[in-house]
Order: sequence, then C-alpha cells, then structure tokens
Amino acid sequence: MTKFIDYYKVLQVHPIAEPEVIEGAYKKLSKKYHPDVCQQSDAEEKMKLINAAYEILNNDDQKKIYDIAYKAYQEKPTFRSSAFLTAQQIRADAHQVAEKLLEDYFSCIAREAYDKAYFYISDLDKNQMRYADFANWQRAVAALYEIIDFNFSYSEMLNPRDPIMKKFTYVFDFDISISEIDKRTG
Repeated sequence: MTKFIDYYKVLQVHPIAEPEVIEGAYKKLSKKYHPDVCQQSDAEEKMKLINAAYEILNNDDQKKIYDIAYKAYQEKPTFRSSAFLTAQQIRADAHQVAEKLLEDYFSCIAREAYDKAYFYISDLDKNQMRYADFANWQRAVAALYEIIDFNFSYSEMLNPRDPIMKKFTYVFDFDISISEIDKRTG
C-alpha cells in the first residue's frame, strides 16, 4: 500500500487555500528547491514532490478527488497506541478498522458516491482501474441493480507470516452478502 501524501503540507498551504495561493506557494517553492539553484542533495526529490502536489491541487477535477481522499485520511480510524497491547487487542482493533472500511465502501456504493468508494479500493486495484472506469462500471451496474442491504461477517484472520502475504500485517477474510433488486423486474 502506498503512503498517503499530504500535498497541502508539501506546498505549505491550507486545504481551503485559493488557487492563487496554491500557485504562489508552488512558484516560491520551485524557486527555492529547483535542482539548478538548490545545493541540497535531496533537492530533485523535493522538486518532484512539489510538482506532483501542484499538478493535483491546480486541477479542479483532480483536486476534488484528492480532497475526498484527504478528508478520509484525516478521519481514518487509528489503532490504539500502546506498547502494552496484547496481540489479541491488536487483532481486535485491526478487525474493527477492516469492518469499518468495508461498511464505508458498501455504503458509498449503495448511495452511488463512487468518488468516495474509489478511495476504499486497494492501490493494486487503482493501478488496474482508473477512477473514470470505476465510476462508469458502478453506474452501469446501478442502472440495473440497487443494493438494498449488505452485511458481512468475519471469517478468519489469515497467517500474516505467509511468504506470499509478507507485506501485510493483518489480512482478514470476510463473507459478504449483498441484497439487490433487479430494477427491470423488481
């Protein structure tokens, strides 16, 4: 999973900053960190990050999508932080977070809030499917079917030491059932 990058922090602007403020911050930071001017060893990396932030925040459509992810990131549930938590408590916290994410995802799909739902899919899936394709696919399904109810139950926690899944701390298996109405036949 890729780490969320706070582009507002990168450009040193507030999330409700006007486009002119964002542009001004970009120009100021570009002058400061341009590799031809800046002697710092990481100037090129900083400049790439500044350019990426400006590319997203300067485009209205991309900024709207990013702002949804930004808000979700700001509100995301976190695990209890204590060095004294037992493995069972950590698994319970992780299970609650996974359950909340599933609930949020299916709620977004049911409300046809595809822009929000897109940010709940994995980075691997995002690399395979652009937002526009995801939204078009969901709209096509919604034209035929309506989710009237969904529920899920925890099935098992898969072995986190499995060599295939070594990059995951916890992997949960859920059984998901969705009740839908065929809009054509009712």
